[in-house]
Amino acid sequence: AFERAVGLLAGRPPSPAKAAVMARYAGFLMVRSRDRQALAAAEAALDLARRTRSRRLEGHAMCTKGTLLGGHGRLAEGLQLLHDAGEIAREAGHAEDLFRTFQNRATVQLSAGLPDQALAAAREGLPLARRMGMMLSRGVGITQYQAEAAVMVGRWDDALALLDAFPYDALEGHTLVSFAVPRFDVFLRRGDLDAAARTLAPAIERAAGMDDAQFGVSTRIRAAQLALATGHLGDARAHIAAALAISDRCDDLWYAQKACSAGISAEAASPVPDLGTVEALTTRLSGIEALAASFGGQLLAEPAAFTAMARAEAGELTGGPAPE
Repeated sequence: AFERAVGLLAGRPPSPAKAAVMARYAGFLMVRSRDRQALAAAEAALDLARRTRSRRLEGHAMCTKGTLLGGHGRLAEGLQLLHDAGEIAREAGHAEDLFRTFQNRATVQLSAGLPDQALAAAREGLPLARRMGMMLSRGVGITQYQAEAAVMVGRWDDALALLDAFPYDALEGHTLVSFAVPRFDVFLRRGDLDAAARTLAPAIERAAGMDDAQFGVSTRIRAAQLALATGHLGDARAHIAAALAISDRCDDLWYAQKACSAGISAEAASPVPDLGTVEALTTRLSGIEALAASFGGQLLAEPAAFTAMARAEAGELTGGPAPE
């Protein structure tokens, strides 16, 4: 539908309607992890918005561009764009756009290994969501990132308390999958595998038909982690293969290296590791780094840490340094 709308407007002069379609299209592409196309669409939307003096749409496109650049390692540039997008949303009085900047900023900050900054962004956004009666919409997303940041800094009880403020059993679709991630991470770190399995089961069911990186890949990685923790190597390999199959269809810098790391860990746990698989996964890691470089950036702190850990484990299995 978005492609058709963009095509219909392609030959027409700049207008606020054309800027709106292109801004929405850029956001759609970003969510689908089609980042190269998303960046081009976001820049086109920015140009259209500025030429037609569509200030709110300029902020929306700026938020998309900032998220993309930040996620591809151009951190200072990306965060500045996200900050500026938030200021435009405040100026325009557009709550949805403002909350989008809070969530996207927290996403980039978490991947950059800046959980304290992500917590600050969430603390800024949640009171506003309460005042505006949006806790069951935008407040849910901000809470998820606040909980993920709390997990990252080891505040597990705080993370669960944040999530427990919402009725987990009543959550549906993408919201249920989003909330399952930090809950699962807490239980896995604590070694409570039964609770981890109970948390993940409904999310896996919901994510079965999701073929995007944010939900489809991340949930399958958690399933692989649980399978590894419970000694089900065949299941772990299957989940990793499914995650990487989705990742291969998009520009995935957020989750692919985690899947590769889990895959190498699965081979390390096997009595007879498949060294061909290990080599293939380390080659994928180099491809992920090359993707970030093609955007003029580099892997952020958390993806870089997973990549280094995976390479070290691969080196132990193969008896030498993993290929760079």
